[in-house]
Amino acid sequence: MKNEAQLPTHSLKDRSMPLMVLKALEQKRSAVGIVSSGNASASLAAYAAAAGLKAIIFLGKNVPNSKLFKSMIYNPIAIQVSGDYNAAEKSFQMARDEFGFFDCNGMVNPYRIEGKKTFSYEVARDLQWKAPQTVIMPTAYGNGIVATWKGFKELYDFGFIDSLPAIIAVQPLNCAPIARAFEAGLDNVPAIE
Repeated sequence: MKNEAQLPTHSLKDRSMPLMVLKALEQKRSAVGIVSSGNASASLAAYAAAAGLKAIIFLGKNVPNSKLFKSMIYNPIAIQVSGDYNAAEKSFQMARDEFGFFDCNGMVNPYRIEGKKTFSYEVARDLQWKAPQTVIMPTAYGNGIVATWKGFKELYDFGFIDSLPAIIAVQPLNCAPIARAFEAGLDNVPAIE
């Protein structure tokens, strides 16, 4: 069991957000932005504040107040769209294109995978440089699973571990597009409402 809630903002998103902020600083950006249901925005807002950058977070209307509060304590620019996550994503893209802030969304920014793969490095190190037989992890978009596989594969390719784990993605029944696509043998994950 690996408890990612022990990270600074109590979120697994802390694995990639410091790298997002570093890359934004390298590119001389003054602001970073993300669409989030809560955890990613809180993590990005925290690391942006520490680096002196402004965080711009886009949220759908259904974000719980507890998650919204986690973000707001770092004083980001928060834009709550009167729609779902997809509506927030569309608004984000228009604002990003117009204002040019650094896009920290997980499916478009490859540095998110690079930060998240450290999960695998820590697991292997904690197991005395052995891979676990199986990794079971919750997933939304699937970038955490991609990052976990990438991390273990790199360790394997460089000879730090001598086997690769099976990775099992877990999704809730009412929002399981990756699981359904896998079970149906599809090459792509259909969008869901």
